[in-house]
Amino acid sequence: MMPIRTTLALLVFNLFLLPEANAAEIEFVSPQGTVKEVRQLTARFSEPIVAFGDPRVVEPFSINCPVKGVGRWADGRNWVYDFENDLPAGVNCTFELKEGLKALDGQAISGQSKFQFNTGGPAIKAILPYGGRIDEN
Repeated sequence: MMPIRTTLALLVFNLFLLPEANAAEIEFVSPQGTVKEVRQLTARFSEPIVAFGDPRVVEPFSINCPVKGVGRWADGRNWVYDFENDLPAGVNCTFELKEGLKALDGQAISGQSKFQFNTGGPAIKAILPYGGRIDEN
């Protein structure tokens, strides 16, 4: 049988320290870094941020991108930002978590809060004539 002090210590640990370890966070954001042919950004949170089916739009990120798009919640944890077209070369976008955003259960969101990607420079998509031989005439 455990002494009362040990039992109380375990209880305090479970009540106060474990919820900190399970704080809401962003599990992943894609794309990041240098990426070609971007059409959509996705973010997944560890906890529900909005109630599924809630018609109110909660934009989780402040978006700094020269190309416009539309954000939507796919479900309570997954947010999607759709661009109108594939992004051309030379586009830099930054998505920063809005201050004060909380999970549905009231937990603050911890961890990385700023994500960015760029579409790099121009790239060769095709060479004509095909095959690499060019007649000198």
